[in-house]
Amino acid sequence: MHMQSILRPKITRTLFVVFIAAVLASVLSLPAGVNVAVAAPANGIPSTKAFTVTKKAENANTETVLGEYDTFFETIENMDINDAASLYTVYVNKDTVIPSTEKLHGRSNNKIRLTSGKGGPYTLERRGPKDLISLMDNSELMIDNITLDGHGESRCFSVLRGAKASIGKGATIQNFTDVPGYDGPAIYVNDGGMLTIEAGAVIKNNTSTKQQGGAIQARQDATLIINGGLFENNIATSSQGGAIAAYGKLKITGGTFKGNKAKKVGGAIILGKTHPATIENATFAENQASTGGAIYSSQEITLKNTTFSQNLANWGGAIYSVKPLRINGSTFSQNVANSAGGALYLNRDAGSVAITDSKFLKNSAANGGAIYTYKFDNADPVANVDAYKNISTDTRTLFQGNTAKDGAYTPPENFADYTELLFSSDSDVAQKSVYRKSLLNNSDINYQNTHFYVKFINDGSLYAATKVEPGKSISGDALVEEKMPQNPTKDGYTFKEWNTQADGNGSAFTEKTVVNSDMTVYAIYTKNPVPPAPPKKPAQSLPQTGGSNSFGILLAALGFSISGFAVLRKQGTLKRNK
Repeated sequence: MHMQSILRPKITRTLFVVFIAAVLASVLSLPAGVNVAVAAPANGIPSTKAFTVTKKAENANTETVLGEYDTFFETIENMDINDAASLYTVYVNKDTVIPSTEKLHGRSNNKIRLTSGKGGPYTLERRGPKDLISLMDNSELMIDNITLDGHGESRCFSVLRGAKASIGKGATIQNFTDVPGYDGPAIYVNDGGMLTIEAGAVIKNNTSTKQQGGAIQARQDATLIINGGLFENNIATSSQGGAIAAYGKLKITGGTFKGNKAKKVGGAIILGKTHPATIENATFAENQASTGGAIYSSQEITLKNTTFSQNLANWGGAIYSVKPLRINGSTFSQNVANSAGGALYLNRDAGSVAITDSKFLKNSAANGGAIYTYKFDNADPVANVDAYKNISTDTRTLFQGNTAKDGAYTPPENFADYTELLFSSDSDVAQKSVYRKSLLNNSDINYQNTHFYVKFINDGSLYAATKVEPGKSISGDALVEEKMPQNPTKDGYTFKEWNTQADGNGSAFTEKTVVNSDMTVYAIYTKNPVPPAPPKKPAQSLPQTGGSNSFGILLAALGFSISGFAVLRKQGTLKRNK
């Protein structure tokens, strides 16, 4: 009995250890990501095949290994096409190439996760002018922790007929293109399909040669949701939307768009006219297009907390908008338009913008360094009471360092009437004008005055400003009330001339000088000669006033003393003689 009481715990412990070892062996034989396996390879050794498929029934806590396969086609084919409730996980066990001879699958009624197995992430490369997979009715695809590569000759996948797809953390979609006989570029979404991009995903180096959207095309009834990720170096070589062509619903809550290009419009994104869009917490940098360096919009966009930097286009360095924009808490920095609208281009009558709490910094264009509105290149004085009413800004919006290559212009004389064009007190909106603080200076918002102004600076301060007709002189134009100012004065100096340089080394400016742009001229003086000092008076033997009277009295007193002494001496001598 005593021996049994000793052996029973030992046997129990031994059986427990054997059980744990068996469980560990079973788990370690599965790819990464499998929690507990109900079935494992017969030999208990990790598979050398390219793909392992598991199934997790709805509401179940475990995955069951269904099989292992050499080809992607047979991997998908062996799923139950009538089982839409279970999750089928495809583990890619090593870097694998799908040859061009392998057919593609159009899949319905399956929920599929595509990821790397143990030791990953791995690369699954598709060859030939085909898709990897096509998703249709009631199907879903989730991709994470794997690189899908199109080798510059394949398309990635389609999301059609209400299907859903998501690209998650650790997933990279790269080197895909459009192929003959298929709609769309690398990823095509249509017929009510939905695509979601999550933080940590990378969409890069995809190219569309004939289709819209270098990487993604979402048609009118599709939904595209971008919660994060990186879109980099995607190109639409002949069309529009360097990274994305969004004609359906678009919602962006994060993500970075960098270095994407389109030959025509929308360096990163083209937004179609069907649905409004919202973009928040995103970054657009170094994207390029002919029109709309980052975004070309045919619908309304609401922008929040988004940054646009160093985007490039001919029109609209960052955004070209046909419909209204609402911008809050966003920054536009160093965007360039070769023609107009360094940051924003508002097209025709429908283009407008309401801006709050934002920054426009060092944007440049030939006209409208920060903002260009197509409708208004206003004359001075402005006759149209609705001019520039399509733009509103607030006192928290900062304008600094924006430049118009065709020149800054003095704002209109009624600049104070534009009460919707507000700005932060730290803005440099005066530019080179006659200190009229207004955004209508061409460097911030496009404005070209029909007259030029000559600004006269005296001793560092504005002395006068005279309006001149272009190509004429002050005395030679029709503005008879505009004249040269009176010559200024300065103590100890004589006014010489007005000069185009403050040091006097420029050209002299007179009433006959022809004026071809706004000008600043400076008062130049010559110093008056110093008058010679008066000659010194010759020295005199006796002072005439002041101390000289005291000296005379002293001499008189001395004389009387000597005389007195002589008298007393003579009296003494006489007494002795008696």
